[in-house]
Amino acid sequence: MKCYFHNDNDAISTCISCGRALCQLCTKEHNNVIICTNSEFCTEKVNFEIKTFEKTQKSYKIYGFFFLIIGFFIFISAILDFIKGNIGGVMIQTLFMLMFASIGYTYLKK
Repeated sequence: MKCYFHNDNDAISTCISCGRALCQLCTKEHNNVIICTNSEFCTEKVNFEIKTFEKTQKSYKIYGFFFLIIGFFIFISAILDFIKGNIGGVMIQTLFMLMFASIGYTYLKK
């Protein structure tokens, strides 16, 4: 494969943003990804995607803590029902607690 900008040079990588084949002269590393050296569009696109990714990660952490807190309150309710002798309620609440805790853990792990 040949470089998009220099037809006589062999390509060593591709731009993560636009997908063009790039030679050594045209390759630039920006935020640990390879992009076109002189492309403002590719730089802006990568910056936008990184910001979007960081926002998404922050949202996942908020959702994760929310679900874990709900699971914790269901667990407390199950303990109170157990003390009262309501075993059926404890089993249902334990299932809900496990469901919310696993959802919370999944969100925190992302």
